Amino acid sequence: MIVVGIDTSTKNLNIGICGEDFSMGKSYDTFRSNVEKIDYYLNLLLNEAGITLSDIDGFVVTNGPGSYSGLRVGAAFVKGCCFRRDIKFLSLSTVYVMAFHYREEKDRIAVVYDIKHDKVVLMDNVEFKETIVSNDNIDEIDWNAYKLTGNGIPYLKKHISLDESNILQNGIHEPVAEDVARAGYTALKSGKTEDIIYFEPRYFK
Repeated sequence: MIVVGIDTSTKNLNIGICGEDFSMGKSYDTFRSNVEKIDYYLNLLLNEAGITLSDIDGFVVTNGPGSYSGLRVGAAFVKGCCFRRDIKFLSLSTVYVMAFHYREEKDRIAVVYDIKHDKVVLMDNVEFKETIVSNDNIDEIDWNAYKLTGNGIPYLKKHISLDESNILQNGIHEPVAEDVARAGYTALKSGKTEDIIYFEPRYFK
């Protein structure tokens, strides 16, 4: 099985490919000014991998949190690729893909993703449970239990006393292209699928 993962949750376009014995991915920083070039960048990566669109068995796309307009672009592109083709589809939480990046780490690492409106989304690499954090429940969480990463760190610093030793150095702040495909491959391999006809990205508010 060969799976393509696409993430358009940020200003970058992240595309990954994963098969049984290989995985690869690239991030392109021209996404916002070249929305129409998703197809171009995907074909570049497919050519590098030595495969064609007809070799793809599944598509995975991030469903949020993130830029809602960006997520809609990614969703529309994948819908077009899957339309009238026997291709599996699945959407994954943006923070799940980020937490998946640390799945083999011994430390308990939590991704904190800013969704504006004075809220963040929390997910760690152990439980993989998505939690929306606001002023109402921020004090209920034992933040010292984690090594923290993500673009939501400034929010935490604004509202709680955060020890710098609990902030992961060189942590990721957006999904890694290869991880989108790897996480998707793992999920599709386990039998998880979704009906792309009814798929819409999640809007957090």
